[in-house]
Amino acid sequence: MSIVKICMLVFDLEFYVPQEFRESSKTSLIMNPTRDENIILGGSFYVHNPFKFSNISRLDYSKIQDFWIWNQKAFNDCNINDYLLAEKQLLEKIYNYIDNYALKVQKKAEEYRLKKGWDSPAKKKIKYAGIGISRSDLPILYIRSNFHSIASSPDLFEIYLSHHPFDLANVTFGYVRKKSKYPKLDSIRSTEIFKHYNVDFEKDSSKSVWDLFEENQFDKIKHRTHNELKSTVEVLVKLQNKLKFN
Repeated sequence: MSIVKICMLVFDLEFYVPQEFRESSKTSLIMNPTRDENIILGGSFYVHNPFKFSNISRLDYSKIQDFWIWNQKAFNDCNINDYLLAEKQLLEKIYNYIDNYALKVQKKAEEYRLKKGWDSPAKKKIKYAGIGISRSDLPILYIRSNFHSIASSPDLFEIYLSHHPFDLANVTFGYVRKKSKYPKLDSIRSTEIFKHYNVDFEKDSSKSVWDLFEENQFDKIKHRTHNELKSTVEVLVKLQNKLKFN
């Protein structure tokens, strides 16, 4: 089986909402990327091959790629304009990372196509994976990147919104709630997913990141994100194994 067809780009992002905007939302999603001051702090990315790594103990988390706003040259934690410039630098790096990943996958897919003698040229294909990424992470990446003119709107759309994300908030519904007498037809929260798959990670509110950011506790934000990313990959491994042996 071609590795091109099975690798997943698992990721998790963190955001920041200033105090004055935390009561503005009319929905449960407080982060609103159309507001200038609601910014992306960064996140962690991990390329996972569910067929090659079906044993959790063999996963190599040293290959996690991190992108954080406080590592950008323009970052100054006292000035919102510096926040925005640093966010732009951050988003440029994230876009370039994902675009290069997509080109690499496309190249391998094209080599596989030629080997098989198929007619249609290979196109860019990214298998994003995560929890809640179809509702928040990917749309927010698109909107904030478009705000900063990281690339043209069509290019940003193709990179972030034209693929089929493997969102565990939706994918795991039939497993987590299949025994319910009156199952609620709704997306599954990460806490439910981790509990169902016996993953030892208690996710706190994303709002805690805002306090950590204001207190300049950047390592704690990174550590929190890494733990959630690892827990997400663990769920992917357990889900894959369940499908293989049931």
